[in-house]
Parts: sequence; structure tokens; C-alpha cells
Amino acid sequence: MEEIEQGWQIEIDEAKRSKKLADINVILRPPNADGFRNISPEKRKKITRTTLQNAFISLKKDFKLKNPKMILGKRGEPRVINGKIVLNSIFSLKEKDYVKDFQINSIEGVAAKEVQQTATPTDRYFSVMARFEILIEGQANGLQTYEERIVLIKATHEDEAEERAIAMLPSSEEPYLNSDKQFVWYRFEEVLSVTGYLEIPHIEPDLDGKEIYSEWKNRKLKPENTWVWKYRNEDE
Repeated sequence: MEEIEQGWQIEIDEAKRSKKLADINVILRPPNADGFRNISPEKRKKITRTTLQNAFISLKKDFKLKNPKMILGKRGEPRVINGKIVLNSIFSLKEKDYVKDFQINSIEGVAAKEVQQTATPTDRYFSVMARFEILIEGQANGLQTYEERIVLIKATHEDEAEERAIAMLPSSEEPYLNSDKQFVWYRFEEVLSVTGYLEIPHIEPDLDGKEIYSEWKNRKLKPENTWVWKYRNEDE
């Protein structure tokens, strides 16, 4: 397993037999929201709470989680759980459909590997300012919030940086559910400016598309920017 092999001073075969305790953070998998646009936010809340609560219960039961505590989420809607499990059971974590990811914080009696520092080449990045309008499901009037965001774009010159930003930034538009289980959509509008380049040491993963600054502003909501649809009847 990569998390153990690259991060800790213990052989994989030994880890698979080990009864040492590992302190971990587990990210629980929320429900698939593909069909959420057809149902009301209240029903989405109920499905989300039930899914995450059941995931937490299964995690505690399946792995005999010791000292479990929620470190991200809210009452009735756990998102990230901290606790201790036997090291050899970690190999089964990713097989569980209720686990999205996990992080090993420490392993009893096992030291973490030191990160090797090596000289690296540099990459050229331009600072690109772009505007994103923020669409909120059901909002039909009043003020609309929009975001002016600065991102780093890897390029050899300004024109290439602008072209790459226009091609890349719309890929960040995937709508998400807010705390009220309404869909929120940051929709790319345009590139506002491109400024001088920076030489930054090359790292993996690189900084291409990395946000370094953002500012939120308000404007009057235009009719063409509303985002409203009818929900399916609850008894369908």
C-alpha cells in the first residue's frame, strides 16, 4: 500500500501482520448527488444525513475503531472521523464503499520516513485574473455574488497563458451542494487580465491552475443568470 510504503519505516509484509495501532483520519463518502437535481433540498438533507450516519456506524463496527471523534462535519452529518485501528486492517479500508479516502497520522512504534530534498528545475507561471459568476439554485432576484479569482497558469508567454486559462478554468465549474443542500455553481465568465510571469521551482503535482487569491463582489442578478427548475413530485 502506497500510504505505508512511501510514508513509514515498516515493510508491507510486516504491516499486513501487525497488530500495532494506527491513528488515522477517515473521509466518509457522501451520497452520489447525480439524481439530486430532481428532488428538493429538504429531501437531499435527509439522504445525506442518513448516508453519512450509516457510514460512521459501519466504520466503527467493521474496524473496531478506538476513540472515534468527528473532526469535520456537524451534528448528525459526520464527514471526517479520527480514531485508531489495528494496522493490518488498514488494507481493507479502501475496499469499503463508505470510505472516500484516509490519512495515516501515526503508527505505534513506527517512525515516519524523511522526505528527501533534491534540486529541481523551475517552471514559468503567469498570474491570470478571471471572473466567475455564482449561481445558486432557486435564486431568481436580488443581488448576485461573483468571484474575481487569480490563478497560476503555466505558459511561455501571456497569450498562451490566456488561451490555456480559457480552456482550463471552465473545468472547475462542477456544481456542488452547500450546507442547505442547494446546488451552487461557480460558472466561468471571462479572463480579466494576465500579468508578468514567475519562475517557481518545479514540484509534483505542479501549480498549474492553482488559485492564489480571490475576492467576492455583488451585482444585480440578471434574468438570464437565474438557475431554477421544478422538482419531481415526492411520491414519484
